[in-house]
Amino acid sequence: MRKKKVAMVAPDIAPLYYGGQQGGAGGAERQLALIAKGLSNRGYEIVFFARPLDCAGSQITNSNWKIVLNRFRFFGGSKLFLLLDGVRLIFQLRRQRPEYIMMRAGGALLMAPLLAYRLIYGGRLVNFIQIDREVGDVNVYYKGHKRLLARLYQKFLRKADLIFCQTHFQQNLIVKQIKRHAVRIDNIAGALWDRSDRSQLQTFDIFWAGSTAAQKRFELVLQLAQLLPEMQFKVAMNGARSKPDLQAYPNIEFLGQVSPVEIEQYFNRCRVFLNTSAQEGFPNTFLQAWYYGKPVATAGIDPDGVVSREKTGIVVPVNEENDLVLLAGQIRQLLSDKNTYQYLSNNALRYVQKNRSIDEVTAVIDHAINELP
Repeated sequence: MRKKKVAMVAPDIAPLYYGGQQGGAGGAERQLALIAKGLSNRGYEIVFFARPLDCAGSQITNSNWKIVLNRFRFFGGSKLFLLLDGVRLIFQLRRQRPEYIMMRAGGALLMAPLLAYRLIYGGRLVNFIQIDREVGDVNVYYKGHKRLLARLYQKFLRKADLIFCQTHFQQNLIVKQIKRHAVRIDNIAGALWDRSDRSQLQTFDIFWAGSTAAQKRFELVLQLAQLLPEMQFKVAMNGARSKPDLQAYPNIEFLGQVSPVEIEQYFNRCRVFLNTSAQEGFPNTFLQAWYYGKPVATAGIDPDGVVSREKTGIVVPVNEENDLVLLAGQIRQLLSDKNTYQYLSNNALRYVQKNRSIDEVTAVIDHAINELP
């Protein structure tokens, strides 16, 4: 009996396919790879569709996975490439004949060829919502041509066979904006590779991992470093083409882009993970920190109130300077109070072990896709 095939279309997932030794990958790609691992264990055949990775190497994360390469030049290049690479994607999918096509992030430009394939050749399109604004009021979150693309994406989303979301908040937005039901699933806290720590990295105070996107609010990291001069910060940043000027911040070590394997050691060796994002779904970085028993300090993002309710870190919404001073004070207090720190650390470990395993989450996905009419 032929295994059911799942096509995971994620332009930037190649670093996770090729052993995670180089290149950057975001939370959306990490979650798809973890889902792929779980579905592989359940007997599905997995094929990724991704951009080529320079110096990819031969190490593969899972020997049962396959990859099909497409340049996806309509991301970061002319949208006219959608006619070339988008059509090529349709024919690549046709050769693979997947029962299910899964995407997470990518918007209207990625969804358009997937819907075209589904219309012509069949298959079920499964969409995982990544960020709240994807399913929010486009007039609030977007401007100019991005608003048009966001509105188009939401129209496309109504045609998906199945929608998964991360939080109750997203679930309610989908009912309101998309007029569809979505299945809420937890993001996975798990490892793609052996999590044993063989590095020589010493324990340090605060770790921040993000990108150059404005909503990540990197400027708050700089301000906190000045408020906490006795603390050692390490910063990983995807998309950074040059090192920012940090001469005024001697307690910040800028790491730049860090490979998916290497970044695990920073989550393992930090004492606190710092989040400054203004917009998220459920941050994958929270789960990576909690997986190693590290509390988070978040400048406001607390999806579904999990951090506050489960007592896995500090929540201080930062909207003005006084808020930042309060957050700095709470971080300083946490790192000087061993009992409180251990309490939050234990809660973090307990939470991910109880609610976020690969088997538990992919069991829900497996059931939902098999229930499709």
